[in-house]
Amino acid sequence: MVRWLLINVMIFLLLGCSDPTSTHPSSRHQYSDALVLSGQLSHDGKQLLLVVEGPNLALWDTTSKRVLMSLSETQLPDKIRALVLHKPSQQLLVADDELVQFWNIPEGTLQGTLRVSGVDELARISQLAMSDNGALVAIGFTDGSVSIADRNTEKMNQFMPHSSNVIAIHIIEDRLMMVTGSHDGVVNAWNMQTGQSYYQQEYASRLSSVSVSNERDKIFVSDSLRTQQVLAIDDGQVLNELAYITRFKWFRQALFIPKTPWLITSTPKSELSIWDTSSGKEKQSWQIDTHSSGTTLLDMVIVDDTLLTLSSEGVVESWRLSEMIADL
Repeated sequence: MVRWLLINVMIFLLLGCSDPTSTHPSSRHQYSDALVLSGQLSHDGKQLLLVVEGPNLALWDTTSKRVLMSLSETQLPDKIRALVLHKPSQQLLVADDELVQFWNIPEGTLQGTLRVSGVDELARISQLAMSDNGALVAIGFTDGSVSIADRNTEKMNQFMPHSSNVIAIHIIEDRLMMVTGSHDGVVNAWNMQTGQSYYQQEYASRLSSVSVSNERDKIFVSDSLRTQQVLAIDDGQVLNELAYITRFKWFRQALFIPKTPWLITSTPKSELSIWDTSSGKEKQSWQIDTHSSGTTLLDMVIVDDTLLTLSSEGVVESWRLSEMIADL
């Protein structure tokens, strides 16, 4: 009897440590054979931005699979530190250490540049964000400072919401709110006009991702050690926390599935998971397409019922969310 009990326990442990569930995409297309340094999908999934060695940049139409615009290394900074593909305003923002380029898309004409600096003279640009209407540009720096440029008034304000590298910026225009995360382990929600903090949440280690729901009511925060929480955006109250056995698990990206309790996360490499935020439990996990151990997920967006993922191999895959969560 004891022997059979031990066998059953071993089977359970093996199943619990097995590879992620095999989930097949509804479509797959590789846009580049070269190693992709960085990339972004537009919010509607109809455009794809890829940066490869050089650097060289190409903007693709994901419907026709054709290049809409390309920029060569002579037009781009030697080192690209941040990108924003903002389709509503037909703009592409490219930043190096201290200069932001504004490109018109798909014409590929340079509209202008903005030279910026952090509070510390050695600070470099670490993050970019743009408001929905394209009027505000937020620039995060490695010293924890954030500059906000108003393109209509040409005014710029600078604040110090953090003490270290800014890794995430979310602009909540209707509340005059900025939600930022940093390697200092702090999520800060603050007034973008005054810099006054509405609330802060501190974590034991540096943050790896900070995401805001489409409804602008929840924030997901992951530190790089073992804490992942869902916060209420109004007051920073902890609504729930992800629960799992694995130690030192952290996430590079996350997306709330709109109008559901589900959350999608990505590991530092190529594994995706679906979580029930009401219970904190992991419901399903799977891998994106990989051809090497170094493949990573660069970006993901949700368009209606479809999750689109972009890998460092230039592969975009589509996943039907309704089919995946039907039995969860």
